[in-house]
Amino acid sequence: HSKGCTSETKLGTFFAFPYFGGMFDFVVTSFALHHLTDDQKTLALAECKRVLKPGGRLVIADSMFADEEHRALHIRALLQAGRKEAVAEIEDEYYADRSKLVQNLQELGFRVQARQLTTYVHLIEAKLM
Repeated sequence: HSKGCTSETKLGTFFAFPYFGGMFDFVVTSFALHHLTDDQKTLALAECKRVLKPGGRLVIADSMFADEEHRALHIRALLQAGRKEAVAEIEDEYYADRSKLVQNLQELGFRVQARQLTTYVHLIEAKLM
């Protein structure tokens, strides 16, 4: 704890962070977006942008597919392998279409880099321009 720094906890949601706009240099979300519908993801990304300073960065690590084609191919392969329980787990959540997230972020004014880390985990790094 350094002089002049305060630490506090506030209760908020992805749709209403309890902070004024433009307060943060950096926002991170890990393994939370897959609980939101596509429409809710769009709202959450806009809220992340709202609290970022110009030039701020947003990092997202979460379960997702590169796009709908990759999702369909993966689910088909799981079904052919008899892995119905794995398909049920995927369909129980809202794994993102990474291409849609990237497009939403670009439309919000971010410069975006994205990459796949594992079968399901992707990392998106976005800088607000």
